[in-house]
Amino acid sequence: MLKKQLVIFILNVSFMLPVFSVAGQDVNQLNSYVKTMITTRSSKTIKPFIKGNITLKMPGFQDIANKTKACDMLDGFLTKNKTGNYQLKKSGKATNGHYVIGSFSAQNKDFIIYVLFLKNSKGYYIQQIEIE
Repeated sequence: MLKKQLVIFILNVSFMLPVFSVAGQDVNQLNSYVKTMITTRSSKTIKPFIKGNITLKMPGFQDIANKTKACDMLDGFLTKNKTGNYQLKKSGKATNGHYVIGSFSAQNKDFIIYVLFLKNSKGYYIQQIEIE
């Protein structure tokens, strides 16, 4: 019985790791988190990467935002504009981190998203998000 519960626990935790584990991320996974945010219209997948204040630039907002405000602003934009069709345009190494540039459509408009991930000893965290 205990062995069965342990197996169930391990399976449950393993399904959560790709979304909530921040340390030791493969840079290829960073793009998938951005893509999931756009296609699901939810900041849930990137929320663990926002550690403090970030620079957030998007239609109707350009300022420094804390985690709660940034996620609320992103969720509002993504839901209101019914985003979808994300495509990676470019990703690469940045000074002390990694960047992701993608494009997506929303209500017959095309947008570009730029996300700057910086890296410290604990893994990647988001420093900046721009949607134009």
